Amino acid sequence: MNGNALNAVITLRKTGKQLCITPQNLIEFWAAATCPLGVNGLGMAVDEASREFAQMKGFFMLQPNIPEVLVVCEQLVADLGRLRIADIFNSERLVIEVLQDGVS
Repeated sequence: MNGNALNAVITLRKTGKQLCITPQNLIEFWAAATCPLGVNGLGMAVDEASREFAQMKGFFMLQPNIPEVLVVCEQLVADLGRLRIADIFNSERLVIEVLQDGVS
């Protein structure tokens, strides 16, 4: 996590506030993190992005915003690690449709 972002999280935690994150936040992070620098991404390797992803899940309370979407995306990344989420799905709505249709 960026130093400024980490300091902000620490400062907010000291106030006793509950810090939350949604599956969509994590999905968007993954898409940006694994996107190359030349196209406005962070250019992270999958291993580095995975560590940051896990760290964010530890810092924030995950809100139950259709958590199945996150599980499916994490599994796809685990199975197809070299791909970015953006390569697999273009929007959360598509993931939800896939889940509703029972596609695996």
